[in-house]
Order: sequence, then structure tokens, then C-alpha cells
Amino acid sequence: EPITLAEARAHCEVVTIDADSDGNESHPDDALISAMLSAAREHAENFTGLSLAEKVYELALDEFPDDEIELPHPPTISITSVKYIDSEEDEITIDSGDYVLDDYQKPAWLLPATGVPWPTTLAVVNAVKIRYLSGYGTTSDSEPLPYAAKAAILMMLGHLYANREDSTERAMATIPNGFEALLRPLRVRLGFA
Repeated sequence: EPITLAEARAHCEVVTIDADSDGNESHPDDALISAMLSAAREHAENFTGLSLAEKVYELALDEFPDDEIELPHPPTISITSVKYIDSEEDEITIDSGDYVLDDYQKPAWLLPATGVPWPTTLAVVNAVKIRYLSGYGTTSDSEPLPYAAKAAILMMLGHLYANREDSTERAMATIPNGFEALLRPLRVRLGFA
């Protein structure tokens, strides 16, 4: 998670009540807070189209396009591999020097290197598979999590924690306005409305 359990506890005003012999603090609600933190982050990711936590994605295509390939769930940190099925039904890994990652924009684009065309694939479903790392914050190559995203995740976490037993329509309707207002400027186009 891009937000630590300690930050989540502090936001929810939960005081640690136990420490083991190594000095690691805990609270009976830690598992609940961790689950709610993940839910809040996932909700923010679904709203924005961003990958707020680092994770590996795999994009599958039936064939290579004429030029660039859009990589959903920015920000893209790096390409892990580009593989395809050739005409002899072998899986081939493309050399990293034969493609370029344009990560200047969001979403990023994968392009063939100058003068190198994309190879021809066998006509099968998912003949091309691109694995890549996206997300914010934990590696030296990644961008820091935007403050607005962190605030929105913590806002949603606080709401979920305070209203964990409350199922009234009013309680569930109070958070989205602030949550969406913080995240709206971060949204990326995902090819749907």
C-alpha cells in the first residue's frame, strides 16, 4: 500500500495498545484498517484509472498495432517483458533495445525502436503479451503518490472506519463529494465514459 498502517492508524486516531518483545506495536483493529485501506485505494484507482500502488500488469493483444501501444493504469515505471507468438507457434521475447517506453505522458506508450518494426504474430487470441510495472512511490524509479490521492484515500478510510456498521444512505453519500473532488484532476482517459 502507498500509505502505511501507522499513517492509517494516525488518521483514524487509533492508539496502539500492544507491543511485542521487538517493540512492534499493534492494535486489534489492524487487520480491519488494512483491509479498509486497500478498499479505499482500490476505489480511488477505479475512479482515477491510475495505479496508486505498485503492481505488475499484463496487457494482451491479438497482434501488434501499426505503431504505439497505450499502457493503461499509469504511471508506468518500467517494461518487464514484451512477448509474442510467432508463425511457428513459438513464444518469442523481444529484446529491450527493440522498443521504447514513452512515459512522459499518462498513460504511457510503448513504441517500436526507430527503424525496428513490430514483428508479425501468429493469428491467435492474445498473441502479444506486455508485462509492465506501474504505480507510485516505493522504488527509486517511481513518482511519489500525489498529495491529493493520499488525502482522498485517507478520507475514504476514515469514513469507512467511522461508519463500518452504518448502512444508511446518508452515511454512504457523505464521502464521495470530497473524495471525487480531490481525485478528479488526476483522472486519466480510459477509453470509456
